[in-house]
This record gives sequence, structure tokens and C-alpha cells, in this order.
Amino acid sequence: MQLALEKVYLIGENLQLSLSQLKDMELGVKTGTRSRLDGIRARQEVTARRRDLLRARSELSSALRELAFAAGLELKGDVSQPLDARMAGRDYGGEAGGVFVKADRYEDIFSLLMSAADKRVDPALPAAAALENAAAAWRLSAETYKAERLPRLTLWARSSLDYPNGPNIYSFMQNSASLSLSLPLFESGRSEEKRKEGEMNAASALERRDETLRAARKDFEGTKDAYRALLTEQSLNIGAVAEAEEAARLSYEAYKTGSGTWLEVESANLKALQARTTAASANAEILLKLALLDSLGPGVK
Repeated sequence: MQLALEKVYLIGENLQLSLSQLKDMELGVKTGTRSRLDGIRARQEVTARRRDLLRARSELSSALRELAFAAGLELKGDVSQPLDARMAGRDYGGEAGGVFVKADRYEDIFSLLMSAADKRVDPALPAAAALENAAAAWRLSAETYKAERLPRLTLWARSSLDYPNGPNIYSFMQNSASLSLSLPLFESGRSEEKRKEGEMNAASALERRDETLRAARKDFEGTKDAYRALLTEQSLNIGAVAEAEEAARLSYEAYKTGSGTWLEVESANLKALQARTTAASANAEILLKLALLDSLGPGVK
């Protein structure tokens, strides 16, 4: 959802730039300083950005519905074409408005989760704890069948004041007691086999618990490696964004002075949008990796 929201905002920013350049272009076409072909290309670029924005808003709508479903929330209002809250009050060439979505800033989420990369796998993961509890249940079951093989001594006693029905009304005390001993003689080893079954199931559950923890540690270390690689990649992306934005600005300045072409302006604008989108995608990947590390670790308080 964060990535979909950022794409809507970035494409909206690029659309505003294209609209501003289109106004300059149309004025130049009227005064004869710009060719009609350049005017058509400028309008085509605006149309392409509008199409991109519509698709990005649709993707954001789907992401919002998925998030609401997962969190058990109810969305209010028409969320078919949402916009980023940062886009409120801006002109996008007559684009229809919709609900505005405001999310936590990337920096705030990153600062909250970044400590997860320094933790270890939680030995009390829910899956591991469930298997350990299952092993304990199987051990208790084995102990039960083990007890069935032992002699069973039963003591029973009773004392009562009785009033029997009959012509003579009288009462008498009646005391009774019994002692019984039972032995499992003809069970054909059933209790012993059940005991062994319980112990083997307990051992199997403990082995699955250990395997679960080993797999969690593998995923944790692999995710940590990917997270560190993404941080290095993002440092490159940040530099690429600055260069692409500067190139787009210089290309348009060169076009206005007649030393560049409109195709160069279009290419520079598109590369700037791609660079910013790539950086936003890397941010989303970093948050996903941190969320996975947090889920496998003891958690961030």
C-alpha cells in the first residue's frame, strides 16, 4: 500500500510538470517559436502521464481493499480512485477527485523497525511453541499408557443408615467395604505399543520444532543479507534520482534556448520518474525485509 501510494504521488508530480511544460509549448506553438509536432508530442506525454495516474490510482484502490480485509477494517467513502493526501488542492488538469489517503511516513516506519536487523531469531516462535506443546501432550499420553500396565488397587467403603420397607418400622446401620486388585493380563502389549507411539510422536514433534527454528534462522539471515544489500542499492538510487532530476531540468532549459529537442526533454522526464519510482520500490522492499525480520525476532517494543 505504501508503494502504491508513493507511485500515485510521483506520477502526479510528473503529470504536473508535463502540464506546465505543455502550457509553455502551446504558447510557443501559437507564437511560432515551437513546432506543431513538438506540441503534439507534449500533449501525448500529458496523456501518457494521465493514463499512468489512473492505473496507479486503481492499484492503490486494490491495495487499500487488501489492507482493509487483512486488518478487518471498513473503508468509508468511494475508494475506487484514491489520491495521496499530499496531492490535496493541486491541479492535475481536471482529474477527478477522490478520497485522500494519508499513511505513516517511510522514515517513521523505518526508524521503528530498523532495530529488528540487530536481533536474533526468537526461540519462542508461535510455530515452534505449538510443536513443543504438542510434544508435551504426546509425552503425557505415553505416561498414561505406561500407567495402565501397572497393577491397579481399588478400595471401596460405604456406611449407611437404612430404613427398609415392610410391616416393621425399624432402622439399622449397614457398613461394607471391598478391596480389589486388577492386572492387565491379556492385552497383547497394547499399552506398551501405545506408550512407544506417544514417545515417538513426542520426539517427532520436537524434531519438527528444531527444523522450524533452523528454517527460521536461515530465513532470518537471508533476509538480513538482502536488507543490507538493499541499503547499499538505495544509496545508489538516491544519487541516481538527484542526477535524473538535474538532467530533466537541464534538458528543458536547453530546449527553451533551442539547443535541445523535445524528445530529449521527454526522455529526461521519463528517466526522472523511473529513478524516483525505483527508489520508492526499494524503500518498500526495505520495509518488507524489516517487517519479516521483526516477525522472526523477539519483536520491537
